Amino acid sequence: MHKGVIAVVGIVGIVAIVVIVALVAGAPPWQWFRGPQQPSAPSQTTTPLVPGLGTAKPPQPVPFKPVPMQFSKEGLAGQVADAVGHVVRPERVQVAVWRREGQRPDGHPCWLCVVVDGEARCYELDQGLTLNDFPCLRDAGFQPVTPEMSRQLITICRSVARTHMNYDADRGDHLIVLLCPKGDWPKLSLQWPGYGLR
Repeated sequence: MHKGVIAVVGIVGIVAIVVIVALVAGAPPWQWFRGPQQPSAPSQTTTPLVPGLGTAKPPQPVPFKPVPMQFSKEGLAGQVADAVGHVVRPERVQVAVWRREGQRPDGHPCWLCVVVDGEARCYELDQGLTLNDFPCLRDAGFQPVTPEMSRQLITICRSVARTHMNYDADRGDHLIVLLCPKGDWPKLSLQWPGYGLR
């Protein structure tokens, strides 16, 4: 009888020791008989998609939109047209002005386009401007001015226009002069580049 009790107590003691060791090792005894376990995959936290965030593409730059040229006989356009008209006759010239909306005429940059009646379509741009800034000229068949294409007339018109617009390159002013047969004026679709004004 006493031997049986002693045996039971011994077995209980051994089990208790095994359980304590297992708990200290971090593996409960009942997992010893499951065989090798596959490592668990790391948990992944799913973040709910918020419209406009997370997977949204970075904002793309807004492309510049060309601005249609508006020819006028008022304000600065009228003053320059009158001045150039004294050289080429008033009915042979038209002028368009481009400046930031709401800016006062004095102290702010502006761009001028002077169109003069001529035998062929040709252009002369300010330094720093290229035909890439005015694809409308390329589309309309304008060619760079040459000595054979009334360059002297363009030079005179440019000089008169610069004087009356108080041209200042450092301020950001620009002037382009075009020769084009007057009969073709209604067919033209001329546009400012939509950028460049400061």
